Amino acid sequence: MIPQEYNTAVTRGLREAFGATEFEDISMLTKGQTSSLVFRIVVRGSPFLLKIITRPYDMDTLKRLCTGMRAGAEAGLGPHVW
Repeated sequence: MIPQEYNTAVTRGLREAFGATEFEDISMLTKGQTSSLVFRIVVRGSPFLLKIITRPYDMDTLKRLCTGMRAGAEAGLGPHVW
């Protein structure tokens, strides 16, 4: 389900965030307006969102996106950002 060109990055992210190299379940989330790929994954029995940014952004833009996601999580408006 995850495009092959993102497999290495996803595996690295799982290892760094959770100490795991694979997930137990995955389903694509299709609601909302984003160019990113968004999945619900289950790792070690717990559900998480996996967002794969597919557009080429410069580093400053990526930092702003991550800052916004963290701010939303801290305000209780979005999931925790690992």
